[in-house]
Amino acid sequence: MMHGGDSPQIQAYARARLEITQDRVLQEMAHIGFHDIREAFDENGNLKRIQDFPDRLARSVAGIEFEDIYAGTGAERVKIGRTAKIKLIDKLGGLDKIARHLGMYANETQGATANIQLVVMPSGAAATAQLEPALDIMSLVKK
Repeated sequence: MMHGGDSPQIQAYARARLEITQDRVLQEMAHIGFHDIREAFDENGNLKRIQDFPDRLARSVAGIEFEDIYAGTGAERVKIGRTAKIKLIDKLGGLDKIARHLGMYANETQGATANIQLVVMPSGAAATAQLEPALDIMSLVKK
C-alpha cells in the first residue's frame, strides 16, 4: 500500500522544493567524513566560538554541551571555568557512505569474500620448503 509520501510525484516535489540532489547529499557526507577537530581550537588551544568553526566542521557537530565549573561554597562560590563537550556526527559512518556511493566496496557487493590466514614460521630454507605447497595452491586460486 502506498502512502501519500511514498508516491514518486510527491517525493520528486519534495526533492525539488528542498533542493535535495545527489551532489548536495554527497557534499554533506564529505563534510561529515572529512572534518578535522583541530579546527575547533585556536593557536593557543582554546575552543573557538561555534560561529568561527569552518563550515566543514560546523556541519559535523551533532551538539555542544557546556558546564560551568565552580570553586568554593556559599557566598564564596566562584566560577573558575567552563567545560565544553562537543559531540560530532559519526565520521566513519560518513566515510562509509561515501565509499559505498563511489563503489569502493565493489567486491563486497558482488558477494566475493577473501579468507586470509597468517602463518608465522621460522625463516630460512626449511620454512620456504614448508610454504611451497601452500604457495602452489594460492597460485591456482588466483587463476
